Amino acid sequence: MPVNTNNSGWAGWGYFGGLLMAVLGIAQGVLGVSELGQKKLFFVFTDKLVSNNFFTTWGWIDLVVGALLLIAGFSALHGSTMAKTIGSFFAGLAVLANLIFLPVYPLWSVLSVAVAVLIMYSLAVRSPSE
Repeated sequence: MPVNTNNSGWAGWGYFGGLLMAVLGIAQGVLGVSELGQKKLFFVFTDKLVSNNFFTTWGWIDLVVGALLLIAGFSALHGSTMAKTIGSFFAGLAVLANLIFLPVYPLWSVLSVAVAVLIMYSLAVRSPSE
């Protein structure tokens, strides 16, 4: 059976997006676990959206988004269109979750948003079969 070795230059973007999504999922999960475990680890403003009352809730949200990003990242490595679509959606959720933390941790939020936008771009470019 002949093997198709005629991949375009866009094939690397799909793999890059899948690996970067898995790494962002791990980072988002670690952030969620640290929010759940030690509330003294983070400095929280009481007048912002992320207050002490909602900190555990955002910990669970970050943990779930991180797990979804990790699963979607490994699924996107297989190159299916559905995995890329779902992965882009979860990366969009990561953008929203990190924009909420912008007043609390601006550097982390901006870096995470930039990585998530890069993931969405890398999953949106042409697939290796095109």
